Amino acid sequence: MPVHTRIAPTPSGYLHEGTAFNFVLTWVRARRWGGTVRLRIDDAGQQTVQSEFVDDIFHTLDWLGLDWDYGPTSPDSLAREYSQQLRYDRYHAVIQQLVEAQQVFACSCTRRDVQQAGGQYPGTCAARSLAGSLAGSIDCTSADHALRLRLENVPIPFPVVRGKNGAPAYMIVSVVDDVDHGITHIVRGSDLLPVTATQRALSALVPELQGFADISVEHHPLIVDATGEKLSKSHGSTDLRSWRQAGRGPEAILQRVATYLEVPEARAVRSVRDLLKAH
Repeated sequence: MPVHTRIAPTPSGYLHEGTAFNFVLTWVRARRWGGTVRLRIDDAGQQTVQSEFVDDIFHTLDWLGLDWDYGPTSPDSLAREYSQQLRYDRYHAVIQQLVEAQQVFACSCTRRDVQQAGGQYPGTCAARSLAGSLAGSIDCTSADHALRLRLENVPIPFPVVRGKNGAPAYMIVSVVDDVDHGITHIVRGSDLLPVTATQRALSALVPELQGFADISVEHHPLIVDATGEKLSKSHGSTDLRSWRQAGRGPEAILQRVATYLEVPEARAVRSVRDLLKAH
């Protein structure tokens, strides 16, 4: 089977070293296997996408020296052709299948409620039912409650599939896109191991998504800061925009990937082409 993978940043902040490591590793894996790369910008859950964060994605990919075969080539083409927000009908149709199969429940809990419960949703609203006429008529685009999925024997037993803002959630959007786009390989951080297991279980509930089970998923170690914490946009990790403004190149990231791939003389790597040739 031809290899087709994807680079999938979220425009929720300026990108940091951890995301760049993932981009480079994904690209090298695809090119080494003679495969293709899709750029997918995960903007489905954002009511307002800030243009500077979208711009930063393209600046970062250019700075790293990465190319891709499918997907947007500019912020304008993203808005016109490739935004996930243009695919809401598709995502809501899948969510509706879960509603009609009585796999979801309405949840009114807030983010603060979850934090007060220890940070992991305890299933407060799970006893609620969408039985009878409600199951057949609930509007998956309404914005008065979230919809959560009931799953068993997975790390995230009650994942959100549609947020209170009416937008489809990452947990299901990513699966739908991966299947619809014919993705065969995914490279993601080890922090997403629970997400992968949960998405596998989710995909088994919808016949048209069951191909997700055949996708090969590689989980790489995370890049951490000086205190051992995962790099995060929300925690103010140093962003790559600051690197570029300071005149820094991407060599440190490329060499980190080279070391992970056990490339001889990793410190001699200066470009993604060097990395690909050495690997």
